[in-house]
Amino acid sequence: MSIVPARRRDRGNQALRRATAVGAKENLVIVAGPSGAGKSTLMEMLGKGELSPTIESALPGGARNWPQFGHRRSQTPDRDTEIVLHYTIVYPRLMGFSFDQDPVLSPLQIARKATILTLRADSHVVRQRYAARRIERTKAHGPLRMAIRRLRRQLRRSSAKPDLAGLYSDPEWLRGVYDEWDEFLLAQSKLRELVLIDVAPVHGPSLRPDFRLIRPNP
Repeated sequence: MSIVPARRRDRGNQALRRATAVGAKENLVIVAGPSGAGKSTLMEMLGKGELSPTIESALPGGARNWPQFGHRRSQTPDRDTEIVLHYTIVYPRLMGFSFDQDPVLSPLQIARKATILTLRADSHVVRQRYAARRIERTKAHGPLRMAIRRLRRQLRRSSAKPDLAGLYSDPEWLRGVYDEWDEFLLAQSKLRELVLIDVAPVHGPSLRPDFRLIRPNP
């Protein structure tokens, strides 16, 4: 039996309440991908109008001005009719439950139409970015604080749960996550209208990636 952590359920309840309150039935965008693929960067670039016109034109009109939910720069204005949701696709597999069971995806329950933007990244790329981001956070917050945070996370997790950086070293593991995500989207497409957009992060020497549209074709 799969058990969804209480904090995950709370976050899902907040997302559903948020989507219900703003009436986000046709104005829902989900930015999905593994940790380290660049979801937060893409959402930040979207909000600042820095995405390429090719990618932004594939999104609903005005999406750059929509409130963003579920990452460190979440906005919670009082009145809105649209939301952009940040979603990490590796988390359910790490924690042993399915996408159908993940309450963070609960806004899809009320959506008649949704736009799903999936970041497609190779495992070695996200592994490098994931490791580099951890080093950057340690420098920003201090090694002692980060050590305490890691210890708390380890205490919350089961000892049977492997480390994400180690899992990224196996390309088949991440490929399996993408396969499960695609199967979930296929099932959802039979229940509501989905606009599927695939984007590849293009990484240079800095941690900040650019993005290239894969689907739909430009």
